Amino acid sequence: MRLFPSLLVGLLLLTSCSVPGRKIEDENALLHSAAAEIFSARIALRVLEENGDTKKIGIVVFNPLQAPIQSVRAWVSFDPHLLLLDDLAIEDSRFVLFPPGERTIDTDLGYLKFGGAVTSPLSERELLVATFTVRTINDDGTYDRPLLSFYDWRAEGDGHTAVLSFEEEEKKVLNIVQPPSGLLL
Repeated sequence: MRLFPSLLVGLLLLTSCSVPGRKIEDENALLHSAAAEIFSARIALRVLEENGDTKKIGIVVFNPLQAPIQSVRAWVSFDPHLLLLDDLAIEDSRFVLFPPGERTIDTDLGYLKFGGAVTSPLSERELLVATFTVRTINDDGTYDRPLLSFYDWRAEGDGHTAVLSFEEEEKKVLNIVQPPSGLLL
């Protein structure tokens, strides 16, 4: 039965991110909070393997202060006219709670959608959360912007890219990840 409270917290963390602009009316509701003084974590896209036009990319969380991580949400935007994303795989099996539609690639809109929570906080310095493959389908060499980038980071953690920690005493969800950068392919 000790697992139930952790599962509940994980689900609350994930679902509390999914309704931007909501008003907090319940005094027991979780509050998102900007934690600028502890934006200690970093989320990045890392090329793990290359094979011609195909690359295996990892979603990696760097956590040098070993803050307790309860959930990770990482939406990656891409141009579906230039890139083909495929084979999304959850690499860390401790991520067991997923909101609907948060383990998928939307090739029409150009988003890889990952959102997952754990039953017990993670505090490793580096976490390989998920991997996917990307293949260039139309490369004329004229792009000077990141072709893969994290979507909708917000300081409060209520966007589509966040690394969240739960502060139990104050019932606060803290985003501990700094604004992410993209990846040129």
